[in-house]
Amino acid sequence: MNGINYEYVNDIDDEILELIEKQSHNHLTPKNRIMFEWLMRYPWILQAPFRDSNSDKYAFSSVRKDFNQYFLKIYNSHHRLVSFVVLTQRDSQLKTPYVYVNEENAHTILKVILAHAMRLGIKTVTTFQPVVTARIRQTWNPFILSRKMNFRILISKHLKDNLGNTDEYFFMEGDGDATFV
Repeated sequence: MNGINYEYVNDIDDEILELIEKQSHNHLTPKNRIMFEWLMRYPWILQAPFRDSNSDKYAFSSVRKDFNQYFLKIYNSHHRLVSFVVLTQRDSQLKTPYVYVNEENAHTILKVILAHAMRLGIKTVTTFQPVVTARIRQTWNPFILSRKMNFRILISKHLKDNLGNTDEYFFMEGDGDATFV
């Protein structure tokens, strides 16, 4: 992509961890190297040309015709890391389970997401990352329809009582079991 420097990664280095730490101050479920490397090595869904016997046993198929996860480091023109993004492609859908970016660099991240969607032949892009969704609302995009959706988190009354005011916490799209689908 013109003017955007990025690299696909298959491990989590100190540079990524530093960015995640800076942008995770109000996350209820902090992320670390072990969690992301586990996600890289053990995807819940496997890409295969045919459904297997497990696909018939489970509500969430473990095999899809097209499935990929992309872990990207995105740099500014001074080669300073400005974002770490995880994109998940499942057939013709693209999701953003993890996006670490500030408002200043949101336009760049949106370009990366949309470029991947166009190249992969994606029909639906889903993101709940507030900085990215705000930028989508402000920017023309090549997709015919965009709509606002709610992202709700359910917690037990006991956990809510122990946490107190949960308004200050931020949940990423990939938190909980959403990482797997």
